[in-house]
Amino acid sequence: MLKKIPPVLLLLSFAFSSILAQRAQPREADVLFRTHIVRAVDLKWQSSKEIFGQDIIFPVILYDAVLRGELTAYKDATFKEKISVEDLLQKLCTTDGDSSYPVLKPEQMTEIELGEDLVFDSKRSEHYFLPQSLALFIPVGLNPHGLKEPWAVFHFEDCQKIFRADPRAYSEDKLISGRKVSFADLLVLKCFYNEIVKIGHAGDSYFDQKYQDRVEAFIHSKDAQDGLIDFLYGLYNPE
Repeated sequence: MLKKIPPVLLLLSFAFSSILAQRAQPREADVLFRTHIVRAVDLKWQSSKEIFGQDIIFPVILYDAVLRGELTAYKDATFKEKISVEDLLQKLCTTDGDSSYPVLKPEQMTEIELGEDLVFDSKRSEHYFLPQSLALFIPVGLNPHGLKEPWAVFHFEDCQKIFRADPRAYSEDKLISGRKVSFADLLVLKCFYNEIVKIGHAGDSYFDQKYQDRVEAFIHSKDAQDGLIDFLYGLYNPE
């Protein structure tokens, strides 16, 4: 029997993902509902620095892992096209005649996006946020191409391994009694401020692509989140 869950608890689950997301993923036959959510985080936000550190080491850790050959980079979240280390380094350079020179450092890639699948498991009568991808972006103002495009997209599980193995990727988070916690776990628990910039499937647009006005895009993002909460409430409380 489905459990009666108040809408306010479902709302909280959008801020703090259940640790159950780290369990084995539910069988596809048991998935009653699935959609994709993309959360944006700017590591320059003070709220981000309080969690991930003032030195913005997050992108540096992933950058170093790519250079060591321990982390595979992809063009987008479909994971169909890999990007070579040479091409990734070229993205951080600008061309002047026949030569290229570096203009960006890894710590300047301060914008990240976390892609998750929101699924409802009919067998357990639970919903989960299952992280799928992690993308590093070069801020538009610093991108030599003048575009908003990811520097690289990674499988979330690959990033988890990198973070857990790197002593720099631990935070003494005030929200969890000052204990040192891996960035890998912080991303699952979502103990940081984030903005949902997309809800839908692979071919769907971001809210700021649908609505050019930033305020309008923000309003529609909140409306979509409310709609998801109402939908989940209906699954937990069928008439």
